[in-house]
Amino acid sequence: MKKIISKIFLLAAFLSFGCAEDYLDTIPTDAVSEGLVFTTTQNARTALNGIHRAMFIRWDSQGQPGEGGVMIVRDVMAEDLVMTTQGNGWFVSYSRWLRHNDETNGDVRFVWRFYYRIIGNANMIIANIDDAEGPQADKDEIKGQALAYRAWAHWNLVQLFAERFDAGGANSQLGVPIVTEPITEGQARNTVAEVYTQVNADIDAAIALLGTSRAAKSHLNINVARGIKARIALTQGNYTVAAQQASLARDGYPLMSQTQLYDGFNNVDNPEWIWGSRQQDDQQTFFASFFAYLSVNFSSTNIRGNPKAINSLLYDQISDTDARKGLWDPNASDPAMRDPFIDEITASNFSKIDYMNRKFIAQGGASSVGDVPYMRAAEMYLT
Repeated sequence: MKKIISKIFLLAAFLSFGCAEDYLDTIPTDAVSEGLVFTTTQNARTALNGIHRAMFIRWDSQGQPGEGGVMIVRDVMAEDLVMTTQGNGWFVSYSRWLRHNDETNGDVRFVWRFYYRIIGNANMIIANIDDAEGPQADKDEIKGQALAYRAWAHWNLVQLFAERFDAGGANSQLGVPIVTEPITEGQARNTVAEVYTQVNADIDAAIALLGTSRAAKSHLNINVARGIKARIALTQGNYTVAAQQASLARDGYPLMSQTQLYDGFNNVDNPEWIWGSRQQDDQQTFFASFFAYLSVNFSSTNIRGNPKAINSLLYDQISDTDARKGLWDPNASDPAMRDPFIDEITASNFSKIDYMNRKFIAQGGASSVGDVPYMRAAEMYLT
């Protein structure tokens, strides 16, 4: 971690001069003028939809499927997810802690660029929405979502590219650049304290503007914003605020049933999901998909040869009465003891390794389509 912190300035400088107009570019201005895009709230909503879609599209490589790709990076660098073999190599270097401290690596740059692209688009909306023609309620909703995205993206960046927030400290250590205007050049790094001040200001403003209604769960409403606020408060050690916001965030989102628990974590219509991306059948991203790496059944070289498993030490701590324990099979290598569902959903050429997961299920062996979960009510109960 210290190595990546010491090199983050070099990474920022490299991006500033090498691809600043790329990582801070904005979707609307790629083709038309800023003024034309934001003449009406309807047009502004189209720009906002670009952010929603950026959450799960392929970036520079198949291992960069938007937020799903960053989620995989976080998981493989932690202790609970196990790479059972090297497979075809995807995410293995991350799992061995050999990639995250290389500022020239494309996957490291992807994480930086991804969140700053979200911020860049959000800034364009925030800077222009007040002058757009349309109902004030629409302006508030669009601006609220953009503010929530900006808070969420800065918060992710400061966790990944800075030393952690110390609840009892000054937090004067360098964090990441705060970007609140639609610019295309890099900025100097702010302190961790300054980043969290901005993040909290943005998420509080978003909560004040948003309501419960929204067009789809891929959009951000007040429940999502409160969930983000709870996450921020948790990382700052503000446990009372975290608990309060988490309780409000999960309001109206009941826990899933046991049947739904085993449905594959691939359907945004699950009542427990507060926020997630719906992937349409005609939006097939093949190997650039969360489910192309973590599902049990998508027929990719990565899945067939490297089924993802739970750490056995963690598995053993789960109570036998906890239905979640059934999401992994400790006897998968033994045909006589293996969960028959694994054989039903996979072909004979799939490796079967003890403690492998059956939690994530893709649309099929030839389709990596699946809705991607970003926030669930269960998380808010545990906050």
